[in-house]
Amino acid sequence: MASVRILSDGRRVVRTSIDLDEDVYHTVKEMRLPVSSLVNSALLDYFGATSVDEDIARIRGIRESVAKVCEIDRLKTENKTKREALAVSAVKDRVGAAREAEQVKVNAVVAAEESMVSRRETLDRIWGMLIEKKKIIPTGLFRRLPENDVDMDHVDFWPALAREISNTAGENYTDQEVIAYARNQVATC
Repeated sequence: MASVRILSDGRRVVRTSIDLDEDVYHTVKEMRLPVSSLVNSALLDYFGATSVDEDIARIRGIRESVAKVCEIDRLKTENKTKREALAVSAVKDRVGAAREAEQVKVNAVVAAEESMVSRRETLDRIWGMLIEKKKIIPTGLFRRLPENDVDMDHVDFWPALAREISNTAGENYTDQEVIAYARNQVATC
């Protein structure tokens, strides 16, 4: 009893074995010929049924299918390459943006430090001029510091000095900045 299989196109086929001449077998293998189709076509021709046209149509359909599969595979490969290129580009853009952001931060820190140094230098210069002009000595500053002004006799001194320094320097200095600078000056004397 032979086993029957149903193919995807609905045809029922029976697996069998045939004897071929060894040279024919090797030639068929080398050429990769569809032996089952050839035997089926030969037998149908022998019995008078013309299935050659159907086989040709089926082979053409197979070739078209293979061509479509090859085209789909080519498009998939092409799309994959494009997606990879886009991903690499996106990563490069992100890295570049991160580097730029880091550089902006570094530049901002450097600018802030430079601004503080410039502000400190301006305060040093104006402080020296005003202290000499007003003939204020370090012990006089020490007594005027808020923590040493127990009677609060010099409460107006620091805001007035801060205004005078700000007007002379062209920058705005708070009385707390001036007091902190004065503490530093008194501590170094």
